[in-house]
Amino acid sequence: MLCLLVTGLSACTLTAPDPPDHGFRTEGADLVVAYPLCPSEEVHGASIAVSRDEGGFETLWRATGPRDAAVRGGEFVVGSDRSFAAEDKGLAGSLPDEFFVETVVTIDGGVETGDDGSVDLRKLRGAELGPGEYMTWSGEVMTRAEINAQRRCGAASPSGG
Repeated sequence: MLCLLVTGLSACTLTAPDPPDHGFRTEGADLVVAYPLCPSEEVHGASIAVSRDEGGFETLWRATGPRDAAVRGGEFVVGSDRSFAAEDKGLAGSLPDEFFVETVVTIDGGVETGDDGSVDLRKLRGAELGPGEYMTWSGEVMTRAEINAQRRCGAASPSGG
């Protein structure tokens, strides 16, 4: 019985929960991200990157300093200076079809890197999203409240761990 208990506990500690899905929608030429947040968290910055065939990633855009409460609350435009006050790396050209969004969040007064979210713009093209709806990487349509509800608030990190 002790072996079963130890085995059961080991299985619990080895399995991490899936990170929450980011939501994405296009508004005209803009890509809007809905990042899942707990009430005590705020977005501090964001970046986008693409994977390279030779390995590693290339950052295409990076910005910090949210301009307003909506951005601090997790909704921001990718590749635009309208959401963030300081662009450390401006976007040159248009967004690629597939890339990663990394969001930096402030938690309990400290800055911590959040989860990456994958974007496939091909899935968004032609998608019929209602007001306040976002599409996830998997193709699921969620509202802002549903995106935030994925989070386990009170956890030590943005990925719920």
